[in-house]
Parts: sequence; C-alpha cells; structure tokens
Amino acid sequence: MLKGKQDVLFKVEFLGTQYLWDTTQSCDLHRGLLSPIPLNFSKNDVFQYFEDWEHNFLRGIGKAPVNWEEVFGDGIVLPERSIIQVWRSFGIFSEVLEAGYRGILSNSDAWYLDCGQGHWFTNGGPTWCDPFKYWQKMYLNEPMLLVPHTDAHLEELALGGETCMWSEMTDDVNFDTKVWPRTSAAGERLWSPRECRDLYSAAERFNRHRDRLVARGVQASAENHWIFVKMTY
Repeated sequence: MLKGKQDVLFKVEFLGTQYLWDTTQSCDLHRGLLSPIPLNFSKNDVFQYFEDWEHNFLRGIGKAPVNWEEVFGDGIVLPERSIIQVWRSFGIFSEVLEAGYRGILSNSDAWYLDCGQGHWFTNGGPTWCDPFKYWQKMYLNEPMLLVPHTDAHLEELALGGETCMWSEMTDDVNFDTKVWPRTSAAGERLWSPRECRDLYSAAERFNRHRDRLVARGVQASAENHWIFVKMTY
C-alpha cells in the first residue's frame, strides 16, 4: 500500500500547491482491513504507522499534509502544528486548536453547500446533512466562537475555513448556482471580527455582491433578492 501511494505522491511533488489533503477520512478503523494486521498490532497502530510515514514523506518534499478530523478523533498522534480540517462537529474545532494543531473549519451543519437537495440514490429521501444551508446560517458560523478573545496562540493556530461542495449532484451546469452567492457570506464571515453579526446590514452587501457576480457572468442564485429590491426601491 505504501509503495503504491509513494508512486502517486512523487508526482504531486511537482504540483504548485503547498497543501495536500489526506484520504484516511474515508477509512473506517472499526471495519476490516484488506490485509491482515500483524500480530500485536491494533488497527490504530496500523493507521498511526501510515500517518507517520505519510507526514514524513510529504514534509520531505516540501508539502504540508492536511488531515480530516477522523484522524484526530481516533487518537492518531500527528506532528505538532499539523493541519486538521473539521467537517462533522463545530465543537471539535476548538479542541483541535487546544491540542496544538492548526485548524480549518468546514462544519457540515453550516458550510456544506450540497445539503438539503434530496438524496442522490434512486430511493430518494433526505440527505445525511439536511437541511439546506441558507446564507444567513453560513454568515453566522463564526469559527472562533468557542475560542477566548485573549488567547492569541489559539487564534494563530486557526487558519480559517472552507465551504465544501461535493459532486454527487453537481456538474458544470449547476455549479455556479449552488456555490454562489452563499459562499460570499462565508467569505465575509472569515475576514470579519467575530462581533460582526448584523444580518440586516449584511443582506445589503450580500445582494449587491450577487448583482456584481451576475454582471460578471456568474450564474449566482437569487437568495432573498426580492426583499432587497423592495427595501432599496
């Protein structure tokens, strides 16, 4: 397994990005592995060995590995100041920072863009991350909410946030309308002070930016545009 992944990682050495996302988020330590576990090794031992190898390899070629939160939750020990992306639970973000890791917030209850639009399988029904995430929810999702104002060290470890759009029901036709303008609300949240939470004033900026996106050829959806038009005119 390591030899095959090493061949792939050698190729990414030439990519322009500094960061490389780890794929062990898709692994379930509570299910069986394809290969037998050596005697006296637990599944966590195997994954710890893998993460140690991967981090050493990537750092050796000048890349910064980014782990999803499952690695942190399963007790895998990572090098100091490793990067962990939180997607399941908002509260884990502050725990990641307090453990000395750098963090990226993408909690699915606020910053997942593909939720609330039906299941992608033929049986239909709701998705696991329903409901739909409106721009107001995304705007109020403050990453530093649980971090004390006075703790400059924890604030320095918080790299920021990222909205996520997965591709099960998204292609180049509907991508713009699903991503924009809601992602703009998350953008303003990330560069604004945590005290900035006035939705009324944000709505005006949000809708004006939506108009700018449309004028530039982006097929941004009309969220509450009619309310803004009524207030303005």
